[in-house]
Amino acid sequence: MYRPSSFVNIRLKRDLARSIKQGHPWIYKESLADTPSASMGANIRVLTKKKETLGYGFYNPDSPLSIRMYAVGEHFKENWAYENAEKALELRKPFLVPESPTNAFRLFNGEGDGLPGLVCDVYSTVGVIQVDGSGPAAFWDIYQVAEWVHQKLQLEYVIYKPRRSEEGEPQIIIGEKNQFNPEVKVVENGAYFAVNVFEGQKTGFFLDQRDNRKFMEYFSSGKSVLNLFCYTGGFSVFAAYGGSSHVTSVDLSGPAIEYLNKNWSLNDLNPNANEAIVSDVSQFLDESIQSQRQWDLVIVDPPSYAHRSEDKERAVQSYIQLFTKALKVVSPSGYIAMSSCSSHINSREFTQVCQSAFSLAKKRAQILYNKGQGFDHPYGLAMPELKYLKFVLFRVQG
Repeated sequence: MYRPSSFVNIRLKRDLARSIKQGHPWIYKESLADTPSASMGANIRVLTKKKETLGYGFYNPDSPLSIRMYAVGEHFKENWAYENAEKALELRKPFLVPESPTNAFRLFNGEGDGLPGLVCDVYSTVGVIQVDGSGPAAFWDIYQVAEWVHQKLQLEYVIYKPRRSEEGEPQIIIGEKNQFNPEVKVVENGAYFAVNVFEGQKTGFFLDQRDNRKFMEYFSSGKSVLNLFCYTGGFSVFAAYGGSSHVTSVDLSGPAIEYLNKNWSLNDLNPNANEAIVSDVSQFLDESIQSQRQWDLVIVDPPSYAHRSEDKERAVQSYIQLFTKALKVVSPSGYIAMSSCSSHINSREFTQVCQSAFSLAKKRAQILYNKGQGFDHPYGLAMPELKYLKFVLFRVQG
């Protein structure tokens, strides 16, 4: 599943043995005693200052994150990647039984499954592979990964989708190219969605919010709902399934709103209860505040405002400003869900962001639900960075 190469030895100048043995797989350039002339994706044997073997990983000479570990200990196992892939597959067995109400899930979650930098999402009969940066792209053999996924899940297609458009176009690795339709119909907890695996964000859909969408279905009965940054309408559809009286969905992307309307129709939902708006969210909130329009339940699920650690301070202020505005359109004794997918803002810091927003809005809050990503997005106990998703539902008071 990966490209073999001879091992290059790299010594550490900092004592990271405890952190690595506990399961944290990242080593930054500042911790290296040596700067080798190893190529991108080269296999690395990580040594202590005393030249004892700590484990094995692969190298990225161009990134502050120099080494991603894939094995800990002195002895190297050739089949480690296949073993970890099998364990990942076993964890997702609940999605693979015939009676499962969901056929869209994450199969490989990178470091969380012991497969550093490798992601694979499954949409019904289509698998979508992505890698997290140049190091993983050079290390993993995408064709071998695609073949393994195809054989194990009997998928019709497996594609490779670069994270960014400048990295190239999506490639069909497995399947008949001339017959491929990038729009895939999937089912999530009984609701249907059309997912464009070529043009959609990430691999096509935000699978990490699945459990939270289901919870909001239970919580939407009889309520007017506002879904901000709605994308293709995941929360909107589940709110309607839950018996909401009316759903207003807002996103800046016209194509995303088109897919929302398509997904609304796919589920035979009441067209009169769907108000889908193409707009900048901040502008929409300003106009709603001015017109004194309010909703019983407001869902705020913005994109990441902090892609790098340097963006963190600015991102915190952006979240506070956004959530403060959103609180002003919540009806008296209403509810608001606040979310963030930024790994650079941890759960404690996100709670502080929410507290600041409530304080500025002169409101009090009661936490009803506090969750992150689903179980198919696992992370190691020693690596809380992978617990990136925060989703908190509040009852607004005062």
